[in-house]
Amino acid sequence: MSRSERANLPGKVVAGRDYPDALVDYRLATRLTGSPEAGRDDDDGTDGTDDEDGRGLTT
Repeated sequence: MSRSERANLPGKVVAGRDYPDALVDYRLATRLTGSPEAGRDDDDGTDGTDDEDGRGLTT
């Protein structure tokens, strides 16, 4: 789902034209569905045991 709120813009904008007082607030809501792949438990796709790149956990 997404939506935007616009202020100080006409209904139809012109490409290349500047609108100095324009404001656009864009919201995007998403979610993941399903189960993680085998061996991928963390949000970043690692299993949390490898610390070579500084993203995993130290033991």
